[in-house]
Amino acid sequence: QPTKASVLQTHCCTLVFALIGPWDHHPWSRLYTSTRCELFTSENSTQKMKGSDRFDATSINSGSERLIDPDDDDDAILTFNTPPVSGAPRRRSRYSEVREGSKKYQSLGYEEDESEVWRYFEAERWRKDKGAWFGVRRRRSCKRWFLVGMTGLIIAVLGVLATWAANIITHWKFKSIGHLLQQDYIVAAYFSFLAINLVLVSVAAACVMVEPAAAGSGIPEVKCFLNGINLPRVMRIKTLAAKLFGVVFSVSSGLPCGKEGPMIHSGACVGAGITQGKSDQLGYDLSFSMFQDFRNDREKRDFVACGAAAGVCTAFHAPIGGVLFALEEGATHWSADLTWRTFFCTMVTLFTLYVGNTVVLANFDSHGNMFSFGKFSSISGEGTLNYNVWELVMFGLIGIVGGVVGALFNTLNKRLTIRRQKYFGFSGTVSAKSRSFKKYAEVLIVCAVMSTMSFCLPLAWKECRPIPALTSANHTQDQLLIENLVRFRCDEGEWNEMASLSFTSSDTAIRHLFHFREVGSGTDEETTFSPMVLFYFFICYFSMAIVTYGLAVPSGLFVPALLSGAAMGRMIASLLHTADNYSGTFADAGTYALVGAVAVLGGVARMTISLTVIMLEATGDMQYVLPLMVTLLMSRWSGNAICEGIYDMHINLNNLPILENDPPETSRTHDLCAREIMSSNVVAVEPVMTVGALYDAVSTNTHACFPVMRINGVLQGLILRKRIAMIFAHKAFGIGPNVRQTPRPTTGDSDRYRSLSESYGDAIRTLETQQSTELLSPLVTWELLEKPYPRFPDMMDNPPDDEERQMIVDLRPYVNMSPYTIPESTSVLRAYKFFRLNALRQLCVVDSDNKCIGVLTRYDLLQSKLNKVASAETDWAVQPDELPDIQTSASGNPRASRPRQRRIVPVKDGENVVGYKFAGDGRPRPMVVELPQSTGLGEMV
Repeated sequence: QPTKASVLQTHCCTLVFALIGPWDHHPWSRLYTSTRCELFTSENSTQKMKGSDRFDATSINSGSERLIDPDDDDDAILTFNTPPVSGAPRRRSRYSEVREGSKKYQSLGYEEDESEVWRYFEAERWRKDKGAWFGVRRRRSCKRWFLVGMTGLIIAVLGVLATWAANIITHWKFKSIGHLLQQDYIVAAYFSFLAINLVLVSVAAACVMVEPAAAGSGIPEVKCFLNGINLPRVMRIKTLAAKLFGVVFSVSSGLPCGKEGPMIHSGACVGAGITQGKSDQLGYDLSFSMFQDFRNDREKRDFVACGAAAGVCTAFHAPIGGVLFALEEGATHWSADLTWRTFFCTMVTLFTLYVGNTVVLANFDSHGNMFSFGKFSSISGEGTLNYNVWELVMFGLIGIVGGVVGALFNTLNKRLTIRRQKYFGFSGTVSAKSRSFKKYAEVLIVCAVMSTMSFCLPLAWKECRPIPALTSANHTQDQLLIENLVRFRCDEGEWNEMASLSFTSSDTAIRHLFHFREVGSGTDEETTFSPMVLFYFFICYFSMAIVTYGLAVPSGLFVPALLSGAAMGRMIASLLHTADNYSGTFADAGTYALVGAVAVLGGVARMTISLTVIMLEATGDMQYVLPLMVTLLMSRWSGNAICEGIYDMHINLNNLPILENDPPETSRTHDLCAREIMSSNVVAVEPVMTVGALYDAVSTNTHACFPVMRINGVLQGLILRKRIAMIFAHKAFGIGPNVRQTPRPTTGDSDRYRSLSESYGDAIRTLETQQSTELLSPLVTWELLEKPYPRFPDMMDNPPDDEERQMIVDLRPYVNMSPYTIPESTSVLRAYKFFRLNALRQLCVVDSDNKCIGVLTRYDLLQSKLNKVASAETDWAVQPDELPDIQTSASGNPRASRPRQRRIVPVKDGENVVGYKFAGDGRPRPMVVELPQSTGLGEMV
C-alpha cells in the first residue's frame, strides 16, 4: 500500500516525465504505474498504456494470480479517459478546484437494507409464522407500543425525581441563608450563600468532566441526531445519568438556567437506550431476538423523537406541544405512524406525572409541576378577556421588541462562544478538551459573579413594602404568592421587591411576574414591582444568562428567556399603567409579562407552532391563543431579519453538518449540478475480491460506505463498512476459481465460527487438483451481522494474516442491490431535496451507462461547500486528462470521471457571448466482464 510520501513523489515524477520525454519509453513508467494504480508489486505484473487513455486489466491483487481472466478483446479494456466528441466543449468540474473540508462526523443509516442476507432473514421469519395469528407483524407492533409507553413512563419518573431533589436543595439553601439574614449576619450570610452555590455548581461541572456530552441543553444535539448526524456519546446511558444529576445541582446553584432543555435531551437518551436491550456501561445484553427489529438507526431515530416529545411534556405538562416540538424542531423525516406513537408516549408521560406529582411534589409546590406558570383566569369574570382586541397591535410591537432582544442575546452569545473556542482550544459539542480545568474554573467564576449579584442587588435596594394581608377573599394562588415574597432584611410584615425576583428560585420569580397584580391608584409606591426594579433585574439577569449559556454544566435556555421576557413585559405594562394613571385602558401587568416572556423566548429559539401550543397548555387559558400567535410570529420575523436562532447558531459554530429544511441559497442562485459538487475521490470495491485487496482498500480510509462496482465501472450496489468489518471478525473467507494451491483454512473462535473444512468437506480438496468455476465462501447471517449494534468492530482489530490475504471474499450477499442514485446532470436543488427527504447517508452519482462517477454526502450539500464550488473559476474547454479521477481499491482499476453531459454552453467571441450551443454526448462502447454466477455457501456461519 503506497504511503503519502510515495504518492507525492509519483505526482512529482509525472511532471518531470512530461518534460523529459514520452511516457511509454521511460524506464520509470512502470514504477509510477504500480504506485499510482495500486496494482503492481511484482516483476511479472505489466501494464501498457496507450495514448494515456486505456490500460489492460491484467491483475487484481499484488502477489496473487488473476481471479478473473478477461477475454483479449476491447471489452476487457477499461476506459481511463474518454475523449470528448469533436467540436463539443466540456465544462470542468468546479469541484476539481476546491479542496474538501474536514469531515469529522459520520452520518446515520436511515435507509432500509436491501441485501440478500436481509431478504433471506425476513423471508424465513415470515415463513416460520405462516398461518399464525400472532405473527411477526403483530409481535413487532406490540413490542414497539410497549417500548414507547415505557419511554414515556421512565422519563416522567426521572423528571419527578429531578424536580423533587432540586426543590429540596433550593428550599434548604434559601431557608438557611434567610435565617442568617434575620439575625443581621450579612457577611456570614453572603459567604455561606457563595460557598453553597460554589459547591453545588462544582458537582454540576464535575458531571460534565465525567461526560462532556452532558454539557448545555442538548437540544442542538438532538436536532442533529434526528437529522442524521452520528454524534459520539450523545445518546448513551452515561450521558443521561450525568445530565440528570448535573442539572439538579446547576439549577440549585442559582445560575440562570432551567431543567427544560436537559429534560428533552434526557428523554431522547431514554428513547435511544430502551430499544437496544443492552448497555456496555451497565454490562448487560438481553437476547438479540427480542430487540432485533429495533437495533438499527431508523428505529432509534423514531424512539428518540418520542423521547424528546416526552421530555417537553415532562417539563411543561404539554403533551400536544411535545408532539409538535418533535415535529417542528427535531424530526427530519415524519410519518403518521410516528405521530400516533409520539402522542401515545406523551399521554403516558402526562399520566405518570399526575401520579408522581401528587405523591412526591405536593409538599413542596402546590402546582406539583417541574415548571408551572400558575393558573391564569379572567379577572373580570368568566367569558371575558383580560385584554382589549386593539391591544393585539401592542402585543405585535412587543413581539418585535422581543425578537430584537432575542437576536441581541444570540449575537452576544455567539461572539462569546467563539472567544471560548479560541481560548479553550476546541470546537464541537463533544471533545476530550471539554474536560479542561479552564472550563471548570470558568464555571466557578461565573457562579461566584451570579451569586454576588443575586445577593447584592436586594442588599442595595433597601426599599421595603408592606406585605398584603391575607383574607378569605384571596385565592389559593394569591396566598402562595404572598407567602413566597422574600423578606430579606426588611422588618416583619414587609418584603423586598428585588429579593423577590433575584433571591429566590426562577420558577417563583416567574409566577410573581405573571400573577402578582398591580394595586393602587397610580403612584409608584402602590405598584407591586416598580419599573426601576424590573429594569435593573432585567439588565443583570439577561447579561448573566448570555454568559451562562455555553458553560460546562447541564443547563437549559427556556427559563432564562422566559424570566427575562416576563420582566421586560411587566416593565412595559408598568410604564403604560403609570402613563394612563391606572384607568384600566391597558390589560393587567400579568398579561403583558406573559406576552413579553413569549416574545423573548421566540426571539431566542425561533419556535412558533410548538411554542404556541406549549405556552397555551402551560397557561391553561384559551383566551391567550391569539396574543401568543401574533407575538411569536412577529418575534420570529424580526429575529430572523437580524440573525439565526440560538440552536442553529450553536450547530454552525460546532461545525455540525445539518441539512435544514430550506435548501442553501446557492443551490437556487447558481447553475450547479451534481456532477460539479460530488466527491470524486471515491474508494470502490468489487463484488468478489481477495481478502488482502479488500482489507487494503477499506483500512486505509474512514469511509462508512463503499460503492460496489464491477471491473467495467458499472454500479452494482453499496456495502457498509460495518458489514465488511463483521465479515473479517467472523473470518468468512473462502476459495474461488483459478486457485491451484488452496490456502490453509483459517478459523476464528471455535465457539463462534466454523472452519471452511467443516463447512465444505471434500470440496476444498477437490480444488487442489482442478480449477473450480464456483466460489466457496461462508455466509454470515443477518443476526450475527447486526448483533453488535451500535458499536461494531473495527477493521484494524481483525487483520488477515499472509495466508488469509490470498483467500477470496464474496460481498454480493451483503450488498444493497438497490441503492438510490441520481444522474450526473441533476440540479443541486433537486439532489438536496432528494437526499434530505429520504434521510440518506450517501447518494451515488451515475452517468448514462449507470457507471458510478462520484458520491454525494451531506458535506457536499452544505452551504459552505456550495459557496466554494460556485466561486471557483470555470473553464469551458478542458482536456479529459485534467478531470479528477475515481480512486478504486487495490484490486480495481482507476477510471477517470466523465465530463458533464448535455450542457448548454456559451459561444464566445473574445470576451463577448455571441450565442449558445448544446454539447453532444460521447458514449463509450459497453464493457462486459463476467463474474462467477453462483456462490457455494454451504452452512451459514
